[in-house]
Amino acid sequence: MSWLTRWLAAIGALLAALGAAVLYGRSKGKAAEQGKTRAAQDAAATAQASVHAHEVRNEVENETAKLPDAPPQSVATADPATAAGRLRDDGWTRD
Repeated sequence: MSWLTRWLAAIGALLAALGAAVLYGRSKGKAAEQGKTRAAQDAAATAQASVHAHEVRNEVENETAKLPDAPPQSVATADPATAAGRLRDDGWTRD
C-alpha cells in the first residue's frame, strides 16, 4: 500500500500547486483590472468636468446675449452713478 499513498500524495501536491497557481493568477488579474478601472474612471471624470465647463460657458454666453446694449458713454461727462462715471479721476467720484 505504499505505492497508493505515494500516488495520493503526488496527486494532492499537484492539486495544491494547481490551486495556488489559479489563486495567484486571479489576484494578479484583479490588480491589473483595478488599474485599468481607475484610469477609466479618471478619464470619465475629466470628460464630465469638461462637458460641465462647456455647458456653463454656453449658459453665461446666452445670459450675456440677453442683456441690453448700452450706448457708448464718455467718461468725462458720465453720470457718477454709472460704471463709466466711476472711472473719472477728478477727485470726486473715485472710491
